[in-house]
Amino acid sequence: MIGIMSHKRKISQKLDRVMELKAKAKKGLLPHELELDDEDYAPLGYRKHHLTIDDFDTEQILKERVFIQHKERPIEILKPAWWTPPGKHGVKRLLITARDVLTLEAITSHLYRSYKLYEPILTWTEYILHSFNEADGFCIMQEFEGDGEIREDMRVEKGQVWDKIVEKLAEQAANEKLEIRVKVVKHLDDEKIVEVYSLLN
Repeated sequence: MIGIMSHKRKISQKLDRVMELKAKAKKGLLPHELELDDEDYAPLGYRKHHLTIDDFDTEQILKERVFIQHKERPIEILKPAWWTPPGKHGVKRLLITARDVLTLEAITSHLYRSYKLYEPILTWTEYILHSFNEADGFCIMQEFEGDGEIREDMRVEKGQVWDKIVEKLAEQAANEKLEIRVKVVKHLDDEKIVEVYSLLN
């Protein structure tokens, strides 16, 4: 019992530290090198979070990304790529995928200070199917913290997205190891499901 309480206290202290760093990131007070210890943001887990930024001085930003990646204790940026929003032919934005929200906020803060880039245009979040209520016509998707705690619920009503989830459930019947997910794009206060897919557990 003592061991469990001690573990909970450590988690609580880490989360306090995370909140402190997040507040500093929003105010642009994190160090220029973005040297954050794994201990500082591990509680947020390793879910993939994304942001896009407008095409300002892209060559310089690409160099900066490499610079950030090669610090002694690097910020992990996964799958750097150019991304064209649906229906926006000819528009190029730089897509940065970071392993957690805090890293993303730190990078955003850094880009703002260096290049006067403001809020990210889009963020992407993944939700996992939790429950499916066919009779009442809705299902619940959940986003989880790294320690397994539920971060947020999202209710999906009958419609196009529902139909796609039903298709994935049919696949799941043949392979119980499939985990059904949806990818949600958030643009400021608006959000839209853009992809329904499944992963092997």
